[in-house]
Amino acid sequence: TEWEKPKKRAGIYPAGDVKPMEKRSSLKNEMPWTGSPSSANGTKIVGMEGVQFNIATASADTLGNIFLSVNHQKVKNNQTSALSIMQAEYNNNEIANAEKINFPETVFYSFMHPAVNKESTILVFSATMKEEDKYDLYVSKRADYQQAWENPTKLGATINSAGNEVFPTLAPDGYLY
Repeated sequence: TEWEKPKKRAGIYPAGDVKPMEKRSSLKNEMPWTGSPSSANGTKIVGMEGVQFNIATASADTLGNIFLSVNHQKVKNNQTSALSIMQAEYNNNEIANAEKINFPETVFYSFMHPAVNKESTILVFSATMKEEDKYDLYVSKRADYQQAWENPTKLGATINSAGNEVFPTLAPDGYLY
C-alpha cells in the first residue's frame, strides 16, 4: 500500500524510520475557523528583511539569542536548496546582529532546524553532507555563550536511524526530543 513505501514519507516513524506508526494527534486544535486569514492576531518580528528567500524553524535560549534556519540561495531547476543556521540577538520582537554559524572543520551541504539549550552552550541540529542522501542529528558545544561553537559531532545510532532525523527539540530539563 501507499504507507508501506520505505523512508522519505512524512509521518511518525519507529526507530527504523521505514514504517509509519499509527496516526495520532498530540494536540487538538480547538480554535474555530473564522473564515478570514486577515483575522489572525500577532506581532510582526522585524530584523530579517534582508533574507531574500526563506526563514524556517527557530530556537531561543534564555539569554536573548535566537537561532534560525535560513535559506540564502535561489533554487534553480528543481534542485534542493541548502539551508544554514544563523544566530542573532532577539529582544522586543526584533532580531539584530544575525550571523551565519560556521563550524571550524565541517563542511555541511545543508544544516538546519536548530535546538539550543537555555544556557546557549549546546546546539543540536539536523544536517547532511554533500555525498549523503539523508539528514542526521549533530551536536555542537561551547563553554559559554560568548565562545565559538566547537566542531559538531554526529549523534550515534541510538539517535540517528537509517532514515532522516529532523526537528530536534531540547526540553528545559535537558532532554532531547
